[in-house]
Amino acid sequence: MIRIILVLFVFVNITLAQVSVSTILSPEIIKIKNPSDESLKKIETIHNNMEIYNLDFQSKIEKYYKINGNSIGFEFDNKKQFKFIEKYILSNADEIVKQYAAMQIPKIMLNGYHENIDTYTKKEILKMFKFNDIMWSLDTQAILFFSNWNTNIAIEEYVYSLKGLYSFVTGDIQEKSKEMMISKSKEFYLGLYKENPDRVVKAVALSNYIDFLHLHNNIDEANKYFTIIENNFSDVKEIEFTLNRFAPYKPTTIGNHVPFFSGKDTRSSLAIIPDTFKGKYYLIQFWSITCPPCVAEMGELHKIHEKYKNNNFEILSFSMGDSQVNLDKFWKNKWTMPWYNVSLTNNWNDDISKSFSVTAIPNLLFISPDGIIVENEDTFRDKNIEEVISKHFNN
Repeated sequence: MIRIILVLFVFVNITLAQVSVSTILSPEIIKIKNPSDESLKKIETIHNNMEIYNLDFQSKIEKYYKINGNSIGFEFDNKKQFKFIEKYILSNADEIVKQYAAMQIPKIMLNGYHENIDTYTKKEILKMFKFNDIMWSLDTQAILFFSNWNTNIAIEEYVYSLKGLYSFVTGDIQEKSKEMMISKSKEFYLGLYKENPDRVVKAVALSNYIDFLHLHNNIDEANKYFTIIENNFSDVKEIEFTLNRFAPYKPTTIGNHVPFFSGKDTRSSLAIIPDTFKGKYYLIQFWSITCPPCVAEMGELHKIHEKYKNNNFEILSFSMGDSQVNLDKFWKNKWTMPWYNVSLTNNWNDDISKSFSVTAIPNLLFISPDGIIVENEDTFRDKNIEEVISKHFNN
């Protein structure tokens, strides 16, 4: 199951304004990098161009959202903007200009740029940034993107070397690639944590590493680093997601009783509490119409519901922030969802969201007939839903 942090688009009135570089680069960056006047002008040009691009993106997605009631299927041509930024990265400009341009790439990718970036460009970007570089503090979301590039390039080169030079080798390439991915990721994240002077960079690097460790089921190692960020970086807002999601004592830990909840079924107005499902297995789903992976898993949920509905099984969905009008339209035109749904109109701030420490959707939990959490978001991650729950019916 693919999981994402739900991106909720907040539409605000933005006015484009020419800005001084002193508001773009921190005094610390300017002091350490000491950029020339020419470099400052180029950075200002890049910044203002990105502002125009972001305004265009915001305007078009707002219009699409008003027409369709969600952002599913929205497309935006990011290629021109990528080429504009790439021109600076591959130019003979000063390092600070190239670094500033490189930091814009993750923003374009987050806006939906999915075309492959060639290996040469990725290598040129990675060469610009040492672990102790203050420029990492410009945009810490680049840490995840650049770490993935670094790992993927290493694996690509390894596989190519086997094909080109050692085609007779029949070893387990996939296992070796996995080992390399783990090694490279650890080297990258811990390198930033140990060497970078910026507290936020250190915290985000460890946060990403903790997420990586959970993905590979190395929970003991993840908990060790969680203690470090909890004790030293709990004030860093950029890692609130990690602090909430990966706390060893989180309420949705397997073996805990399901947190109490109380709501009304959106269609029948039936009161829904944990006792509604007493003596039954049930799957809890936190979702939204605006979350493409949530919608993508609906087909599997319908198949599971049909297969197990007569086998002491129910589904309970909690919709995050969707209006009744949009829910009715979704049930009529896309998926019927013939099970309970409770609408959380306050979204992440709803009492139910908070009691379950929901930080990302889709989020699934599987509850036993005695109200115990037997599968959670970690065990569902990157697996088919039925693959996870079927063992409870076969035993």
